[in-house]
Amino acid sequence: MFSNSLRSVPPIAGGLMTRRIHTLSPELSVRQGLDAMLKYNHSGMPVVDAAGNYKGVFSEKCCLKAVQDTEARKGWDTVPVSETNAMTTRLFCLQADEDTIAAIGGLLKNGVSGAPVTDADHTFLGMFSEKTSMRVLIGAAYDSLPSATVNAFMDSDRSRLIDEQTTLGAIAKTFIDTPLRRLLVARGNRVVGLVTRGNLLRTHVEVPEATVGDYTDNKARTVTENTDLLTLAEIFMNTPYRRLPVVENGKLIGLVSRRDVLDSAYHLMDPPKETPHRFLYVSALEGANTERFD
Repeated sequence: MFSNSLRSVPPIAGGLMTRRIHTLSPELSVRQGLDAMLKYNHSGMPVVDAAGNYKGVFSEKCCLKAVQDTEARKGWDTVPVSETNAMTTRLFCLQADEDTIAAIGGLLKNGVSGAPVTDADHTFLGMFSEKTSMRVLIGAAYDSLPSATVNAFMDSDRSRLIDEQTTLGAIAKTFIDTPLRRLLVARGNRVVGLVTRGNLLRTHVEVPEATVGDYTDNKARTVTENTDLLTLAEIFMNTPYRRLPVVENGKLIGLVSRRDVLDSAYHLMDPPKETPHRFLYVSALEGANTERFD
């Protein structure tokens, strides 16, 4: 599977991280923090004070907690997701018999952090994500496992399925109470849409008159410049984090993401020939001939 051994030549965080980082000041308002995350399409941003000291992370979940502290959340309790722009109806899908390394390549190529696994009738079978991919990398590195198919690693937990009448308020509560950052909208067992934390926060929301510092997660996990690839993969597999601040002596020096780890490991592998992937459109389930295979 590997052209080089991940164990014998482990890249470290210092070689994977980006040093060009968008940060937030703890004095910014929650509204300004949310706007910055939406502008840069980040699910979370490090918080750094005027002296350059790392203070924690302000994330989508932090924003949702802030929204829950306003009267605006009551309006969400009557709005079904199908009637909002929070639901995406164009989905990148994977096949259960697809090679896992090809599936990882599909996630990287299409810039998505996870994809539903469906059969030919769009019935939900599971989810395959960046986080799931970490199990593939660790298993291959430690146990020299042969390449497997997606169905051996996908998460078949059906708690991530919601119906079209689920309200935005119920979705927000799920995102706050669980590690999930995406929910699949289903019609029966058939997948018809997707809603993420980011999409939910792109709907019109009110936030309290509070600061980023008031809602910063100051216990968020950090790593050092010398943290190796396998350790990073294990952290990403066992925690909900998508990005890890690289901190030395209390100062933020970089940021390493799950995508960085996957991309690095993927290029140490010998990927199989790419499998044509499916893009699912809700209109395809309604009789229109609009489903495309890329």
